[in-house]
Amino acid sequence: RIPCVPKFQSSLQEAYFCRIMIDVVMEIASVCSCRNKHNHFCIGFPTLFIALAYPMFYFCPIRGIAEHNLPCCLMHNRKEKNYQNFMDEVFCDFSETIQIAQKAGISNDKIILDPGVGFAKSYENNLTAIKEVGRLKALGYPVLLGTSRKSVVGLTLDTTKEERVEGTLVTTVFGVQQQCAFVRVHDIKENMRAIRMTQAIMNEKKQVEK
Repeated sequence: RIPCVPKFQSSLQEAYFCRIMIDVVMEIASVCSCRNKHNHFCIGFPTLFIALAYPMFYFCPIRGIAEHNLPCCLMHNRKEKNYQNFMDEVFCDFSETIQIAQKAGISNDKIILDPGVGFAKSYENNLTAIKEVGRLKALGYPVLLGTSRKSVVGLTLDTTKEERVEGTLVTTVFGVQQQCAFVRVHDIKENMRAIRMTQAIMNEKKQVEK
């Protein structure tokens, strides 16, 4: 089952959500370290993974993540969106980031990759990142796809953030088909239903009619 990871309005809300979710032990919450000032609330909680934006050594508590043996999501990003060969450079950036994580002591079984849709990418780059997300599995790590309500959906469908559910659902279904291990979304119920239906079709799931 692909976990739907909720998004939050503030870093403090994320931190308190992580503490609450430990009590109910039902979901995975991610903390975006590039903007979160409250990671100390979360360190040591086993249901947490921390999202690190490339190049993460500029601002992320990477050694603390390694010391606490936490799962972490390495998200592709860069200072400028100047690419000669987009996907080749994404792979190069990931190779560098993975090496940094490994040198800091993060084990391979704790690493998740995120193509970073919406970060240092043009509209066309974002579409390519979604289309080619399955290729990231060649690096040997689980992949997270985070497209929920993002500008690539809004620009394609000419909608506001509040009207991007259908477009997000399409990307979620595509992510399932490309064997993504995680999706990060706002509208959990709708996305979970889309995931379950997609998996049922892909697996030809049989169920007794009621």
